[in-house]
Amino acid sequence: MTVEATFKLTPKESQYYIADNNRASITVCGTYFWPHYFKEYEGSFEGQYKMDQVMFSHYHIADSKIDYTKWGNITLVPHIELNYDLTDLGTDKDLSLVIGFQAWSESRILIFSRNEQLGETKLLPEDNQFLIEVECLAPMEIFFIHVNNEDIRHGGNWFFKGITGFVV
Repeated sequence: MTVEATFKLTPKESQYYIADNNRASITVCGTYFWPHYFKEYEGSFEGQYKMDQVMFSHYHIADSKIDYTKWGNITLVPHIELNYDLTDLGTDKDLSLVIGFQAWSESRILIFSRNEQLGETKLLPEDNQFLIEVECLAPMEIFFIHVNNEDIRHGGNWFFKGITGFVV
């Protein structure tokens, strides 16, 4: 059985909207590009736009020891914010999110809502996506925060490709 995606969000196509209670969007903050490389290079601004991706660099990371349920702590760190309200699709359903990426080096992401830490994941160069499941279609904000690895100060280099949501 094939399940159709409810929405697909990428840096270029960051909005899904049918009605007030059937919408999703992403905001990307703290990305990085290398202006000194030629335009076709995937780390350049032009290269990232062309490939519909954004880069998170090990030069710009958040501290993994901070509580990101507090709004003031999120506003200044590299992250992807997913906002959604899918209540028109039913109250007895769950949401599965597939996050697409390309990692150049091992990277680490903390996942928060406004109320709690939902989890964390490592992005590895041999992978290209990870899955999280949420038991709520009511309005919610989820933050994917690029943080330092546990024992070292850098956070890795990776490209965010998009989020695909499946209501099941």
